[in-house]
Amino acid sequence: MHDGRKNSAANDLWSMTFFTSCPTGITRINSAQPGNVFPNPVADKIFFDDKIVAGTFTLTNSAGLLVITQPVSSAGFSVFEVAQGHYHYRILSPGVEKSGEVVIVR
Repeated sequence: MHDGRKNSAANDLWSMTFFTSCPTGITRINSAQPGNVFPNPVADKIFFDDKIVAGTFTLTNSAGLLVITQPVSSAGFSVFEVAQGHYHYRILSPGVEKSGEVVIVR
C-alpha cells in the first residue's frame, strides 16, 4: 500500500565527525612541573630539566614497546642508536612524575 509520501532519503545530507585523537594510556601532567627533556626533536643526546637530579627515564615506541630504561643524569644520555621516529617518555623521580613525547631525527 502506498500512502503518497515521497522518499526523501535520496535528498538527505549526512555529516560525520571524526575524532583523530587516539588514547595511549599516557597521562599528561601539567607542563609547569619539572621534568622536561631537551632538545626536542633530538639527534644524538637527551638532557633533562635541571630540577631532576635522580630517577628513571623510560622511552617507548608508538607500539608501546620499551626502547630505553635509563637512570636520569645531569649529563644526559645518548639516543644515537635509537631509530628515527616519534617516542613517548616517562620520568619517575622523587616528587616528579612526568610523561611526554620526543622526536628522534637524523
